[in-house]
Amino acid sequence: MSFPTHVGILSGNQGWDGDIDDNFDIVFDGPFPLHRDAALTEANVQSTFPAAAHDKCFVWVNHSVFGYTLYFSDGTNWRVYGWEKRITSSVTGAVTLNGRERMVMLSGSPPYTVTLAPAASWKGETVTFKLLVAGGTVTLDGNASETIDGATTYTGLNAQYARVVLYSDGTNIHVIG
Repeated sequence: MSFPTHVGILSGNQGWDGDIDDNFDIVFDGPFPLHRDAALTEANVQSTFPAAAHDKCFVWVNHSVFGYTLYFSDGTNWRVYGWEKRITSSVTGAVTLNGRERMVMLSGSPPYTVTLAPAASWKGETVTFKLLVAGGTVTLDGNASETIDGATTYTGLNAQYARVVLYSDGTNIHVIG
């Protein structure tokens, strides 16, 4: 698949938003190219383009499972754009999540603890956990003093095929399914 030629819109010193304002007809007179580089991955998007400096921007990120995935900056974090591409992680033991996961498949033999990312890093998002094996309990632990439905841990993942959906309000976590 070919990509459109990137049209240079740099015209001065006002920053990227000024460049777009000054060159609106050039920018939106055809397909709008977004930054795409095979070296830009989920692991380095924040260090390459700090979200705080790229608020309301989009980039194509080379995601190892889905191929290129559209991410947007909310001014704090880079987030996957759209619900149809859920970042899935396979967990086999104790781990601390990074806040980008949306589906976590728990395939390691319990017991073990999964520590959630800070609630602020996935504010307004949900994460689904599914325990695929029998033999014990996977404990979900809120980050630092954050709670899950008022408790510091959640222990409902205690049977094969058990599932829970968590929602972050930015401060604490809520069980919604």
